[in-house]
Amino acid sequence: MIFEKGLESVLKGVGGFEQKVFPVKAPQGTELPYMFYRLIKSKSKKTLKDVKGYVEGIYQVDCKNNDFELLIDNMIDIKNQMSQCIHQNIGGTGPYIQNVTFIDRYEQLVENENEYHGIVQCKFVYDPY
Repeated sequence: MIFEKGLESVLKGVGGFEQKVFPVKAPQGTELPYMFYRLIKSKSKKTLKDVKGYVEGIYQVDCKNNDFELLIDNMIDIKNQMSQCIHQNIGGTGPYIQNVTFIDRYEQLVENENEYHGIVQCKFVYDPY
């Protein structure tokens, strides 16, 4: 399983989003709530001990909801789900996660709409092999 499919599997574990997790962006007309994820930056690292090396990938998860309090709960749940990936294969069969570091998290109101937008950015360090 590639990393992104594992991440999608983890995010589908957030309550209420089983069928509303998308790569890159949600299809037009998707009803709230939903979330999407994307790779922001990726680089391969090699060490003297490990010829195969590992990958550092920064991912962003965007969550949209029409209720601000539910959005806050969603954001906490997203971070909890991703934190549980450390020292295991993401999504059960994806790459082995060595570390997860949260870079940023914020919530905002999209003006002129009853829509709230939360963003979590995090760095995953994983073995791609």
